[in-house]
Amino acid sequence: MRGPTVQSSRTHVPLGNIRQVVRFVSFVLLLTLLLTSVVSFQLLPSRFQLREGEVSPETIKAPERETYISELRTREERDQAAARVPEIIRYDSSIAVAQVGKLADILRRLTVVRENTTMSLDQKIDTVVKMSDVYLPANLSKTLVELDGSTWTLVSADATSVLRDVMSDNVSADELSTVRQRIPQAVTVQGQAASVVVALVANLVRPNTFLDASATDSARQRARDEVAPVRLTVEKGETILRDGEIVTAQSLERLAAVGLLRAGVRWEELFGVALLMLGLSALLTSYIACFLPRLLDNDRRLLLLAFVLLSGVLATKLVVPGRDIYAYALPLAAVPMLISTLLDTGLATIVSAVLAMIAAYIVGGSLEFAAVAFLSGMMGTLGVWQAQRMNRYFLTGAMISLVVFGTTMAFQLLGHDYGWTKIGEYALVAAVHGALAAALTVGTFTILGHIFGITTSIQLLELADPNQPLLRQLLTEAPGTYYHSLIVGNLAERAAQVTGANPLLVRVGAYYHDIGKVHRPSFFVENQFDYNIHDFLDPVASAETILAHVTDGIALARRHRLPTRIIEIIAQHHGTRLVTYFYHRACEQMEQVNSEDYRYPGPRPQTRESAIVMLADSVEAVVRASKEHSPEQVEELVDKVVMERLLEGELSECDLTLRDLTSIREAFKDVLRGVFHPRIKYPETPVPVPLHPGGGAPLEPESRFPTTEFR
Repeated sequence: MRGPTVQSSRTHVPLGNIRQVVRFVSFVLLLTLLLTSVVSFQLLPSRFQLREGEVSPETIKAPERETYISELRTREERDQAAARVPEIIRYDSSIAVAQVGKLADILRRLTVVRENTTMSLDQKIDTVVKMSDVYLPANLSKTLVELDGSTWTLVSADATSVLRDVMSDNVSADELSTVRQRIPQAVTVQGQAASVVVALVANLVRPNTFLDASATDSARQRARDEVAPVRLTVEKGETILRDGEIVTAQSLERLAAVGLLRAGVRWEELFGVALLMLGLSALLTSYIACFLPRLLDNDRRLLLLAFVLLSGVLATKLVVPGRDIYAYALPLAAVPMLISTLLDTGLATIVSAVLAMIAAYIVGGSLEFAAVAFLSGMMGTLGVWQAQRMNRYFLTGAMISLVVFGTTMAFQLLGHDYGWTKIGEYALVAAVHGALAAALTVGTFTILGHIFGITTSIQLLELADPNQPLLRQLLTEAPGTYYHSLIVGNLAERAAQVTGANPLLVRVGAYYHDIGKVHRPSFFVENQFDYNIHDFLDPVASAETILAHVTDGIALARRHRLPTRIIEIIAQHHGTRLVTYFYHRACEQMEQVNSEDYRYPGPRPQTRESAIVMLADSVEAVVRASKEHSPEQVEELVDKVVMERLLEGELSECDLTLRDLTSIREAFKDVLRGVFHPRIKYPETPVPVPLHPGGGAPLEPESRFPTTEFR
């Protein structure tokens, strides 16, 4: 957790005022509009508005070769596959058991009526006729009642056997009448008794097989799913419709495939896309507002972010649809790699996620493509984090290839869709993806950095080369300033490391912060050897010369096209401080002195890096000017300088915290202990002078140096 900050409240509360809120909302809406425009609208030519059954007004040819999935042919072949699947019929054995049981109950009740001695024949016939579940007419009821006992026994047994046999076979509702017509052939009893058996059994035959609609639909759907999408190809220049030809569904599909069909606006889909893009834009901008608030104030960097993100979305829109496996060769990882290199690593992770979701929508909701886009982007983001060598980018490209290959193969294994041919194809597209991502990033980040005023680590390393013209000029014309800048660079770099600032930027900034002194090097104490020229000048002239080294440095830096961040450090490394020595001299010599004539033009440090260089420059100068360099004195001077800058308000516009200042002080002390470490005290008593090991002149006695020496 960071400590309390010494900046003003407006710098760390990004939405704390109306202006910031307006910028936040404006960027969200602008990004939403741009993303929606790219994602929703066809970018290929759309010239014809035709309907099926109309007459073509002219001959239409394909502007380019296009392979597409034919929804019409695919639907036709899938319908045919489904039609070949027979209906699934289920046999219900419980119906046969139930009907045989019902027959047994009827026979039992009929036996009771037949054996009833209290009823007359007519009463028995009437009773049988009225049985609701028997359905016997009067003549058959009379025959049933008049059967002798042995014949009735045969009738009961035969009816039960026939019904059981009939119901053991499949009986569908369509076959019910046919089955009933075949019952007489199965009856074994003769005469009128056979008619009774037929009537009893026919009334109890029920359908026992039924269509299983759910199982049939599932089987037919499986058959549909097993049919691969039908891919058709339209060759460049191929005639799709001739003048006067009737427009068919197939010709409309081909026109749409090559982008020549003007479709009506689907407002609900457009609104859905806009809503999705609004959510993603708000997510991205909220991250900036919370973690990179200064970026929200930088129009050029926001423009860079939008440009890189839209380029990735546009490339996905143009390249991916219809490309199948080869779509994975599209180097989307280059987008977060560029953002990580030029802007911020954390921001690049959010961009990677946003781009993956947009790409997934463009390709129809493919989880596999989204996973490849996100994981390769994350690999690219982390791979180029703080990269300071070109080979780091190509190593990252190789790692991206492994991620793409591993992710695609994982999905193929999950779908049981793999083979040596596919493995080879996926390995090829993964290698192309990684190589293109690395090459595209290396080939464009310098150009984009120059256009949008962003300094990369590679540029900073080039500027740190001692053979750079400005550094060679500084060494030649102002050697004292040059070596002062080297020590300031060491101090600033160590402080940046312990506070989370950019170590490389502060080191290079320190090297160039005093380049303005090359115009009049002898006016600065570190380059004075015989006399101090200011002893012969009035305070006003001296102050003007000292103050001018900042503006001279800015002009020199611009002339040599140094990066904006370096120029900012040059401009801010003295803030708005007074040149106190000459101001006090002026006050002693003149009655009225305007303090603004002795104050650096500023501005105060706006970034952590500028503030660290200011503190390192002041500490090095004060400690070097001190006559005593004991560890205690050095620590006291460091604490005093840092506290002075804090109380003067020079640190009020940067985002250093009090905890950072404590870390910076300790870092300075560690470095300065090494610079001004005490050496062994040599005796002043004369000792025998040894000869040079190779003979000749004697060695210079060490006792001629001061007894105690500090470096």
